[in-house]
Amino acid sequence: MRVAFLSGLEKEFAEYQSANKAEDTTRDLLKTTRLALTLLKSEWVQTREMQLGTLLTIFKDRQKVALFTLAWRKTSRTADDEPAAESSPTP
Repeated sequence: MRVAFLSGLEKEFAEYQSANKAEDTTRDLLKTTRLALTLLKSEWVQTREMQLGTLLTIFKDRQKVALFTLAWRKTSRTADDEPAAESSPTP
Protein backbone atom coordinates (compact mmCIF):
# COMPACT_ATOMS: atom_id res chain seq x y z
CA MET A 1 0.00 0.00 0.00
CA ARG A 2 2.88 2.34 0.80
CA VAL A 3 4.36 1.85 -2.65
CA ALA A 4 1.05 2.75 -4.31
CA PHE A 5 0.79 6.13 -2.55
CA LEU A 6 4.49 7.03 -2.32
CA SER A 7 4.95 8.26 -5.90
CA GLY A 8 1.82 10.44 -5.71
CA LEU A 9 2.88 11.92 -2.38
CA GLU A 10 6.39 12.65 -3.65
CA LYS A 11 4.95 14.38 -6.71
CA GLU A 12 2.58 16.50 -4.58
CA PHE A 13 5.39 17.37 -2.16
CA ALA A 14 7.60 18.53 -5.06
CA GLU A 15 4.72 20.69 -6.36
CA TYR A 16 4.23 22.10 -2.87
CA GLN A 17 7.91 23.02 -2.57
CA SER A 18 7.82 24.67 -6.00
CA ALA A 19 4.72 26.69 -5.08
CA ASN A 20 6.27 27.64 -1.74
CA LYS A 21 9.41 28.98 -3.47
CA ALA A 22 7.26 30.91 -5.96
CA GLU A 23 5.29 32.44 -3.09
CA ASP A 24 8.50 33.47 -1.33
CA THR A 25 9.76 35.08 -4.53
CA THR A 26 6.48 36.96 -4.96
CA ARG A 27 6.52 38.15 -1.34
CA ASP A 28 10.12 39.38 -1.71
CA LEU A 29 9.21 41.24 -4.89
CA LEU A 30 6.21 42.83 -3.17
CA LYS A 31 8.36 43.94 -0.21
CA THR A 32 10.93 45.42 -2.59
CA THR A 33 8.22 47.24 -4.53
CA ARG A 34 6.68 48.64 -1.34
CA LEU A 35 10.09 49.83 -0.16
CA ALA A 36 10.76 51.50 -3.52
CA LEU A 37 7.35 53.20 -3.41
CA THR A 38 7.99 54.47 0.12
CA LEU A 39 11.38 55.81 -0.94
CA LEU A 40 9.86 57.52 -3.97
CA LYS A 41 7.16 59.18 -1.85
CA SER A 42 9.83 60.35 0.59
CA GLU A 43 11.82 61.90 -2.24
CA TRP A 44 8.67 63.65 -3.52
CA VAL A 45 8.01 65.09 -0.06
CA GLN A 46 11.59 66.34 0.21
CA THR A 47 11.37 67.97 -3.22
CA ARG A 48 8.01 69.54 -2.38
CA GLU A 49 9.30 70.91 0.91
CA MET A 50 12.37 72.32 -0.82
CA GLN A 51 10.22 74.04 -3.45
CA LEU A 52 7.86 75.48 -0.83
CA GLY A 53 10.86 76.71 1.15
CA THR A 54 12.18 78.44 -1.96
CA LEU A 55 8.77 80.04 -2.52
CA LEU A 56 8.68 81.22 1.08
CA THR A 57 12.13 82.74 0.65
CA ILE A 58 10.96 84.56 -2.48
CA PHE A 59 7.54 85.77 -1.28
CA LYS A 60 8.28 86.11 2.46
CA ASP A 61 4.59 85.42 3.07
CA ARG A 62 3.08 82.06 4.07
CA GLN A 63 -0.33 82.96 2.71
CA LYS A 64 1.10 83.43 -0.77
CA VAL A 65 2.97 80.13 -0.51
CA ALA A 66 -0.31 78.44 0.47
CA LEU A 67 -1.65 79.35 -2.97
CA PHE A 68 0.84 76.86 -4.44
CA THR A 69 -0.49 73.91 -2.45
CA LEU A 70 -3.61 71.80 -2.61
CA ALA A 71 -6.12 71.91 0.21
CA TRP A 72 -5.90 68.90 2.53
CA ARG A 73 -9.49 68.41 3.42
CA LYS A 74 -12.07 65.79 2.80
CA THR A 75 -15.12 66.78 0.86
CA SER A 76 -18.40 66.01 2.49
CA ARG A 77 -20.81 63.95 0.48
CA THR A 78 -24.44 64.78 0.35
CA ALA A 79 -27.20 62.27 -0.26
CA ASP A 80 -27.41 63.44 -3.88
CA ASP A 81 -23.70 62.76 -4.50
CA GLU A 82 -23.77 59.16 -3.35
CA PRO A 83 -24.05 56.54 -6.07
CA ALA A 84 -27.35 54.75 -6.24
CA ALA A 85 -27.27 51.21 -4.96
CA GLU A 86 -28.12 48.76 -7.68
CA SER A 87 -30.62 46.20 -6.58
CA SER A 88 -30.54 42.87 -8.25
CA PRO A 89 -33.20 40.27 -7.80
CA THR A 90 -32.14 37.36 -5.69
CA PRO A 91 -32.61 33.91 -7.22
